[in-house]
Amino acid sequence: MIREACLREIRRGGQVYYLHNEVRTIDKAARELQELLPEADIRIAHGQMPERELERIMLDFYHQRFNVLVCSTIIESGIDVPSANTIIIERADKFGLAQLHQLRGRVGRSHHRAYAYLLVPDKRALTEDARKRLEAIESLEELGAGFTLASHDLEIRGAGELLGETRAG
Repeated sequence: MIREACLREIRRGGQVYYLHNEVRTIDKAARELQELLPEADIRIAHGQMPERELERIMLDFYHQRFNVLVCSTIIESGIDVPSANTIIIERADKFGLAQLHQLRGRVGRSHHRAYAYLLVPDKRALTEDARKRLEAIESLEELGAGFTLASHDLEIRGAGELLGETRAG
């Protein structure tokens, strides 16, 4: 599925974000992806890289000098890349609802159809909260879904006590 998703995007002249959010194993993930996609030009970006190197890689991606970026959540609040219309998020069950919504928003910045693939382990291994978060993000695709997602997040995590001793963010 990962190969098909990446090749579909590359063949239509687009680019792919492949989110692997563990810096210590990101090189291994990129090597495995390169084996799966020998026709792809793959680079890595994460927040522990030297600032100049990270800037160069992001500018190269923006200017379409390569087509697959294996990255951490550093892309969450980055530059808009109109040609990046597919995102694959490993272990999506480990992210919060707002973060998944923000990451999903990294693609679809042009007239091309965008795709977001949320990879998770076997559904039986998911926590109840993770399952609810994934169902919520999957159900909301329209513009303005952010408020509805925030409401779902509030339901899942609970509101906490605003003035009590046990506050929640």
